[in-house]
Amino acid sequence: MYYQDNAENVYNDLQSSQVVYLFESLAPKERLIDYYRLPKGHRNQNYLLSTDHGKFLMRVRKDILEFGDVEVEKAVFKNLDKGIRHPERLCSYKDKGLEYSLYDFVEGKELSEILPNMPRRNAEEIFFNLGKKLAAIHSTKTFNVCGFLDEKLEVKEALPPVLDWLSEFDTSKLSEWLGEELLNRVNYLVRRRHKELEKMDSDICLVHGDCNGDNILIGQGKLIFLDWEFVSAGHRYADIGQLFRGVSGNEEIQTAFYNGYKEVLPQALDVDWWLMSKLRDLLSIVQLISEEETNGAYLAMLESYFIHTLNLIDR
Repeated sequence: MYYQDNAENVYNDLQSSQVVYLFESLAPKERLIDYYRLPKGHRNQNYLLSTDHGKFLMRVRKDILEFGDVEVEKAVFKNLDKGIRHPERLCSYKDKGLEYSLYDFVEGKELSEILPNMPRRNAEEIFFNLGKKLAAIHSTKTFNVCGFLDEKLEVKEALPPVLDWLSEFDTSKLSEWLGEELLNRVNYLVRRRHKELEKMDSDICLVHGDCNGDNILIGQGKLIFLDWEFVSAGHRYADIGQLFRGVSGNEEIQTAFYNGYKEVLPQALDVDWWLMSKLRDLLSIVQLISEEETNGAYLAMLESYFIHTLNLIDR
């Protein structure tokens, strides 16, 4: 049975008997008809399950205590604006270093999939609405410091000032993959842009934490935000930078997003909000590159984003 495995096996596909066992443990009254593993998921496994009563999403991931707690997610959903759509977590349990969760399956297409071929007017409308929705998430609560949250949505573990973050990363891996020249450029850029980074630390709010195009669905004309496991107290520019990572720098789309955000939070974004979001996202990319499990095609993609983002800022 799968509960005898350990957390290192989270990156391996489950056998059919394991999927059946896990689903029956989570939903004993449902009859599993079919399933398949969804191809996306860097830190976890996601399975689409079909039953007599519809479809479910089952997620298997490492039980990492400093973020992603079930009760934190529940508290966030309870406090969010009613207009923010998200999957409902139906049940969850932890065992042997892994967390198993069952969600309602949400039908829709990922923003990252449909955006490249979307007519300009439609794209502008979507990003205007994304600006409104992201601002609504960010307006849920403010904080004094960045950090992971407890079930009362209070910071339980504060993070150091963003200016100190580079010293917290695994510089040996960064040097190996980026090279000393690029790493030195990042360190210099952080020092040169210290005022912008200090400004970010004076403006902490609730953030989604993984706000990329794969985690935003468009279904029945509505936006649905997926994967809330990294929700935390953080910088609004982290969400914005990740949202625009890999998206064309089309000025009309940027303006549409800005106008939507400003409609909900008129004074929240800095006049240099685009630069601020790119600067903050650069640190997010560096953090991902420094993580042990980042490798292969995902690492190559991050390196490409890193070089592109660094060149945009460091002019």
